[in-house]
Amino acid sequence: MYKYDFAISFAGEERKIAESLALKLIEKGIRVFYDNFELHKLWGEDLAEKLYRIYSEESKYCIILVSEKYLEKMWTTHERKSALQKQITQKGRYILPIRIDEVSLPGLPDTIGYINFKEHTIVQIVELAQLKLGLPGSDTKEIVTNPKTIEREEIIELTDPRLDRHQSFSNSLFIDQDTRPFYQLQSLSKTVVSINDDTFKETFINPERRYSESLFYSQSPITHFEGYTKKLVYPNPDRLIDAVTCYYDGHVVTEGYFEENVLNPNFFIYAIQRHLQLSKEILEQYVSEINFLIRFNNLNNIKWQIYRGNHFSKSLDYCGYHKEIIIPIQMNEIHGRDKWNKKMAVAELALIRIARIFGLDHLPQSYWDNEELLVYAKIGER
Repeated sequence: MYKYDFAISFAGEERKIAESLALKLIEKGIRVFYDNFELHKLWGEDLAEKLYRIYSEESKYCIILVSEKYLEKMWTTHERKSALQKQITQKGRYILPIRIDEVSLPGLPDTIGYINFKEHTIVQIVELAQLKLGLPGSDTKEIVTNPKTIEREEIIELTDPRLDRHQSFSNSLFIDQDTRPFYQLQSLSKTVVSINDDTFKETFINPERRYSESLFYSQSPITHFEGYTKKLVYPNPDRLIDAVTCYYDGHVVTEGYFEENVLNPNFFIYAIQRHLQLSKEILEQYVSEINFLIRFNNLNNIKWQIYRGNHFSKSLDYCGYHKEIIIPIQMNEIHGRDKWNKKMAVAELALIRIARIFGLDHLPQSYWDNEELLVYAKIGER
C-alpha cells in the first residue's frame, strides 16, 4: 500500500504550477506529496534519506515538471535519481513527465510519453491523473484532442492599471497600511466598462441598502471623479477601519485593517460574501465574469484565529509565502441577496487559499471538525 498516489518533483521556479496541480489533486481526494504540504514532517529530518523514500518507495507515481531549471538543481537531481531507480526496478510506468520547456529528462528513454504543459491545463492534467489511478474522469479523447479549450484559470498574473489607480487613492485613505496588517478585496471586470451613475445611487449610495445590520457605513460617501467611497463609522466613528469603493469603469474594492492583528476566519468569510454581493449588484448588468483579487500587507504581524464552534481554540502565524490570491468568478456563481449557497462556496474557496498561507495542513472543510491541526515550519526555498 502506497502512502501517496503521486509525488510531485519540480524546481522552485515552477512552484506555482506544482502547487496548483497539488491542490486540484487533493480536491479530488487524491493523496499527494508536495513539499509545502508536509514541511512540519520534513523539519529536522535527514532530507536526502526522507526524499529518497518518498520518490523511490512510498509513491505510486512520480510527476516530474521537466524544465531547464529542474536539471540544474541539487535536490531535484536527487529526487530524479530516486525516481529513476524505481522506474528501472519496476520496469517503467512510474515516472509521469510534464514538459515545461523543450528539454528531456536525462535517464528516461525517449520512448516514454510526455505531457506538454503548454497544451494542457491543470484541470486536464488532473483528469488524466484520475484516469491513471482508475478513477472516474472526463472522456480521454476530449482531454487530449482539445488541449486549449479550457482557460488556464489556475495560474493568473493580473496586471491592470486600475489596480495602481486605486492604490494611490487607498494610500490616502489608509495611511498606516504599510505598517499595520491590511487587506484588500477587489473585483475587476475583465474589460473596462462604463457604469452609469443611477446604478451607484441605487445599489451603493442608497442608505436603505445596508449590507449588514452590524456594519454601518457613512451615509454621505466620498464622491470623486471615478466613483464613490463609503467608510465604516461603527463602532468608533473617529477611526477608519473599513471602506468600500466603487469605480465607474468596473472596479469594486473592500479594504481595511485587521483589528488587534488577528484574522478571524468566521468574520473574514462573511466580509468576502458581503464584498461579492456588492460586486454582483454593481456589475452584474454589465459583465458576466470578474477577477476577484485578495491582497494582504504585513502578514508577518498577523495571526489566524482558529475556533471550535464559537469558542476560540488557538492562533497560527503567517507561513511566509503567497500574499495575493486571484480567483476568476462567473457572475452567475454568486446569487442574489437571499441566495447565499453559491456565494458561500466561492467565499469558502477563497478561504481555503487564505488558510494555506497560514500553514493549515487540512482544507477548511476538513479542519472545522478536525482536532488535529498541523502547523508548517518553513525550511527554506528549493
